[in-house]
Amino acid sequence: MAASPARAFATGAPTIGAAADADSGEGEGEGEGEGEDEGMKFATWNVNGIRAREAQVLELVARESPEVLCLQEIKAPLEKVPESLRALEGYTCLWHGVNAYAGVGLHVRREAAPTPPVFAHPAFDVETRVATAEVGGVTFASVYVPNGGKDLAAKLRFLGAMDVW
Repeated sequence: MAASPARAFATGAPTIGAAADADSGEGEGEGEGEGEDEGMKFATWNVNGIRAREAQVLELVARESPEVLCLQEIKAPLEKVPESLRALEGYTCLWHGVNAYAGVGLHVRREAAPTPPVFAHPAFDVETRVATAEVGGVTFASVYVPNGGKDLAAKLRFLGAMDVW
């Protein structure tokens, strides 16, 4: 049996979920009746290099049409992100990355946030590992946590800073 396209990605499958609408109090698994609000669909994926995953990211967006797309380990500054992804059609995009290291992307579908969201990242984020945006009263964050196998102390400092933030 052939693997589904999502399972064929070299870095693992993207994660798809639903977020509660801040006003409705509903979350994933609730409000699934016909005509009821199901919340916002979001997707998050460690792409391990955005230039190598251009086609798969476009496929994911076309197939799932998430309101919010979080990408981690993009390993590229804006000018090196493929043109088809740089200004992803139908999305307000933030590319927060540097050359060949870490980096995150956070993309909000314009239908979900007709007024462009305010993107931010905390002051402790000196390695382009965190980006946030508020959409419909819910704060979304694309976070790429350091690998503790290489430097456990750095990972613990990062997690401690996230906790305080």
